Amino acid sequence: MATALGSQTQIGYITEITAGTTPGTPSIYYIPVKANTLNYVRGDIKDNLIVTHRQSVDTQQGNISINGEIDTNVFALGATPTGHQGFDPFYESVFGAAWSSNVLKFPTSGITPKTFTIEQKITTDAGTSQYFRTKGMTCHSFSISSTATSNEPIGIKFSFSGLNQDALATTPITGLVPTNATFPSTPTLITNVNTGNWVKLNTVAATNVTAWTLDVKNAANYNYVVNNPAADSITYGDVEVSGSMTFLFQSVTEYNYFIGNSYHVLEIKLADNVPKSYTFLMSKVKFTAATQTVPNAGTLLVTLPFRAHYNTTDNSALVITRA
Repeated sequence: MATALGSQTQIGYITEITAGTTPGTPSIYYIPVKANTLNYVRGDIKDNLIVTHRQSVDTQQGNISINGEIDTNVFALGATPTGHQGFDPFYESVFGAAWSSNVLKFPTSGITPKTFTIEQKITTDAGTSQYFRTKGMTCHSFSISSTATSNEPIGIKFSFSGLNQDALATTPITGLVPTNATFPSTPTLITNVNTGNWVKLNTVAATNVTAWTLDVKNAANYNYVVNNPAADSITYGDVEVSGSMTFLFQSVTEYNYFIGNSYHVLEIKLADNVPKSYTFLMSKVKFTAATQTVPNAGTLLVTLPFRAHYNTTDNSALVITRA
């Protein structure tokens, strides 16, 4: 029997004008992924009656939600990219704002929603395909991690929540217009050893960093109404920018960042060899803990979780610049 293969899947996104509605002439942008966990879920409503036989007598489906992650790599497409938009619309969805002069910030008031129809093609080894289409997909969070000893490109995970899913189909969306054949046409990896990368603390290059993480998370809320299993909308609550830095323990300098209970400037640049890059600037960071243990006879490290805050310098806890 023919079996579906992960190697034969294809996934792309269509930017929506109205959340949950695929545009009449959909323009799809195909993206490379390492994995995805997007999943259509129905609530499980079980009867709660007391009966002598002690067994459930009915189950009904409840509210609809679509959740999961797209796991991929960080690709830099440069300033004002043309022909390839990459994941830049996903960053816009997380921030609730649009790129302006190649800079992305959280808005000081209001949110500009950006939602997507995501179509995933799953093909068997016999060549037959099924198309899964989820709609009203908002990218509410992302997570990047870098480790000096990793033999993989620097990865990023985008987290989504969505409103609904079309019926399964054996053909693509009607009127589909591909906007790219590959992503990008000549991809360049961003790795931990690229010389254009750097981490700066208080504007000074930190040369003893062994690992770091950056997490941006919106509190995404499903807004349900009675008599309809699909949410009316998905809205954002607070957003948190946090992460961690791990250093070689060469002095107490980094440990004292935590002890001192003061604010710091943290800047991370990720660049390929072209060079094209993203820079992540957090001008008001506080280190919230310090983990300094002796787990074995090897090299000692110190790990400092951090949280970034709104500041009047940038009017945003995090600023992304593409170049």
